[in-house]
Amino acid sequence: MASIKDVSKLAGVSWMTVSRAINNPEKVKAETLKRVNDAIKTLNYTPDHSAKQMRAKAVQGYQETSIGVLALEVATTPFSVGINHSIEHTATSGGWNSLIINTFDPEPDAATVDRLLSHKPAGIIFATMGLRKVVVPDALKDRPVVLANCFCDDPSVPCYVPDDAMGQYAGLRRLLDKGYKKPLFIMLNQDLPAVTLRSQGIEKALAEQSLSSSDYRWRYMAPECDYHDTIKIIDKALAENYQFDSIVCGNDRVALVAICICIAWARYS
Repeated sequence: MASIKDVSKLAGVSWMTVSRAINNPEKVKAETLKRVNDAIKTLNYTPDHSAKQMRAKAVQGYQETSIGVLALEVATTPFSVGINHSIEHTATSGGWNSLIINTFDPEPDAATVDRLLSHKPAGIIFATMGLRKVVVPDALKDRPVVLANCFCDDPSVPCYVPDDAMGQYAGLRRLLDKGYKKPLFIMLNQDLPAVTLRSQGIEKALAEQSLSSSDYRWRYMAPECDYHDTIKIIDKALAENYQFDSIVCGNDRVALVAICICIAWARYS
């Protein structure tokens, strides 16, 4: 890995000039700055941001420029990585860095919190896969914290959550407007906060067309969410001659299984 001294040697300047070109380019002559930048590109040199932060602490009163992300199943599943990507993209565009610490419980343990705080982030985002209730640890309550895709009992903590009720309403309304009047509902576990909200959206969409939810077949996934249950639900509906013309799915994984079943059913029926 190239060092700042390697850059200075290739550019023909002192390492202090290289440092100045990186941190205060406006104070360096254009010709010198070009030589330094060319050397950086040639050597694929990466500036040491931790050293930059330590200098800032000593000279400028120090303000950390990193955001810590407590990720509950966000970084470990393929369906919520967009949250991490958006955080990193937004942070980077503002000159900040993001650091992801995985947690595996809605109430992170002390070791996880200590590991996060050891990096001294200026702010913390607690993000989860799927809308859920979390507990903000006491050690974080005096820090700038925001919640993404989750909420807590403390009203002073800002949270940013999807509008599950409106999203489900809009989706079902589009289906009904296209003439599909007999969907089979395969919902996630009914104890999930998002399912309660989505049910409200469904009720609203049906009521607007003078339809009643009691006239439809509703099935809920188990808490462990075994997606093979989707097969059983659809097979049973077909076996019992339930006449459905569409399927409303709790998430994209349920939908993927349902699509595969329908393709197979159409092919072999």
